[in-house]
Amino acid sequence: MEKISFWTCFKRSAAVVVAWLLLRTLRKLFFEFNEFVELKNQFVAIDQKGLAVIVALLIIIVLWLGVSLIGAIGYFVYERFLKKLFS
Repeated sequence: MEKISFWTCFKRSAAVVVAWLLLRTLRKLFFEFNEFVELKNQFVAIDQKGLAVIVALLIIIVLWLGVSLIGAIGYFVYERFLKKLFS
């Protein structure tokens, strides 16, 4: 039985969150194309496109890391403590 570390839990959680974000984006792109076109039109209307891209990327990264951290904490507690209690 391998000993699980928090870093391993965080990496796995981050990979799951990235996959979830990509799948959600692809679903919106293919099935809710009107929202995607509206977002593109709003972006074209912005004067400071560079700042908008930087802010959007920072928001995505912070949300990705935050959700990954929450997921890693839950996964770590489950693997380390709860799995031993219930097995």
